Amino acid sequence: MRILFLGDSITQGVGASSPEHNYVSLVGKKTGHEVVNYGVSGTRIARQKRVSPSTAWDYDFRLRLTIMPDEADLVFVFGGTNDFGHGNLHLGKVGERVDNTFVGGLYLLIDSLIEKYGKEKLCFMLPLRRFDEAGQRCKGDCADQVGAPLSEYVECMRKVLAEYGIEYIDLYKDGFPKPLVNSGDEYTVDGLHPNDNGYEFLSDIVSNYIKNRLS
Repeated sequence: MRILFLGDSITQGVGASSPEHNYVSLVGKKTGHEVVNYGVSGTRIARQKRVSPSTAWDYDFRLRLTIMPDEADLVFVFGGTNDFGHGNLHLGKVGERVDNTFVGGLYLLIDSLIEKYGKEKLCFMLPLRRFDEAGQRCKGDCADQVGAPLSEYVECMRKVLAEYGIEYIDLYKDGFPKPLVNSGDEYTVDGLHPNDNGYEFLSDIVSNYIKNRLS
């Protein structure tokens, strides 16, 4: 079985002591399935309106989807925290299919994923709690406003995925607790990126999901 993982720095494994300790590698070891990691640090679900300080951040999920193989048995998609953290788009509203909001970008990504893999092979992973999850100062065209908190991004993702009938793992609700400091704790290295303990925690959740789905 081939399982693809599309995501950002947490899927890439930032914060792990070595690549073998990121959650994707651990899922491969625990399930015995082939895993392929398409995580790129700083990337976002929605295509941004302005060039980012780091060009790698603009290698968004839809762009990366074009280089992923056509054949897969399961595809996990884990993103949204960077759209909240340093994106330059408004959150948007559920139901709007536009290319200039986070929610609009989410619809476009899902449509592209379904076209390539079919709905039944998809599973999203909702963002983890993070130290700085209150409303962030928007970038770009909304720089004079305070953006929505991470919880609103997550709630929009829940509603959109339910609209499609796509399964998801709710890491915001069932992941590790909200970090209280941004200097490292039991599960994170910086209030956002998991440490080895956090990646072990995530890999257990994903591995159990895979085993239950296939049983």
